[in-house]
Amino acid sequence: MKRTTKLGTLAAAAGLAATTLLPMAPAGAAGTENAAFGFRGVNGASTSQPITNRTWAAVSGTDGTASAAQVNFFTAGTGTFRARATGGVTSAITPTSGSANAAGVQLYQGVSASAPPELTADAVATTCSFDQATGTVSGSTSITNGQRLITPSVPLLALPSSPAPNTSGTGVGTSYVLNRQTTNPDGSLTVDGLVYTDGLGATFTVGSVTCQPAELLAVDAVDPLVGLGVAGALGTVGGAAWYARSRRRPVLAAAARPAAG
Repeated sequence: MKRTTKLGTLAAAAGLAATTLLPMAPAGAAGTENAAFGFRGVNGASTSQPITNRTWAAVSGTDGTASAAQVNFFTAGTGTFRARATGGVTSAITPTSGSANAAGVQLYQGVSASAPPELTADAVATTCSFDQATGTVSGSTSITNGQRLITPSVPLLALPSSPAPNTSGTGVGTSYVLNRQTTNPDGSLTVDGLVYTDGLGATFTVGSVTCQPAELLAVDAVDPLVGLGVAGALGTVGGAAWYARSRRRPVLAAAARPAAG
C-alpha cells in the first residue's frame, strides 16, 4: 500500500511538471481550419495571354465572412474580359460549415475580345458541412439559370441546377467541371462550384469551400504530452482513461465565439 502511494505521488509530480512546461494547443492551429473563397483566377503553365492571378473574398479559420462587390478578370494589359461576377461574391465559414456564392457569373473563351461569354449563371452557390450526428463531411453546388451560350440569346446547353459531384463538359477549346469534390489527405473535403479552363489556358474557380472532419476541427483539450502529464497528475490508470476520453470528445474550438463581420 505504501509503495502504490509513492508511485502515485511521483506520477503526479511528473504530471504537474509536464503540465507546467508544455502549453495547451491553441485554437486555430495548423490543420484545424475551414476555408472558403468566392472567385479565383490562375494562369496555367501554357497560358498564352496571362491574367493577373487573384483570389477574391477569401476567408479561413473557424468563423468569418468576406465579400467583394464585383469581380473582373482581364487579359493582362488589355480590357478584354476573361471572367466576371457582376453581382459580386461572398464567402463564410463556421466551425462546422463553409459557403461561397457568386452572382452574375460570366466566363469567356478568351480567344476573341468581341465574343460573348461561353458560360453564364445568375448564381453559383457552394457549401460544405460537418454532420455531428454521422461524423461525416459533405458538400453540394447549386447553379441558378446556368447556360453555355452560342450567342447571348441562343443557349446551347442548360447547366444542371444541382449537378452531381464532378460533372464535366467541354466547350470550344475550353473545359469545365461542376461541383468538383476532392477528399484531401487530411480527411477534409473541398468543393469547387464551377471550374472553367478557357481557350488561352487560364483556370477560373467560381466558389470554393473546404470543411474539416470533426477530429481536425476539434481542439485537443491538451497537447498529447500534456495529456499524459495530466494523466500522471491524476496518478492512476483512471487518469489515462480520462485523457483518452478527452481526445475523442469533439469539442469545437469556436462554437462559443460570435461570428466575425
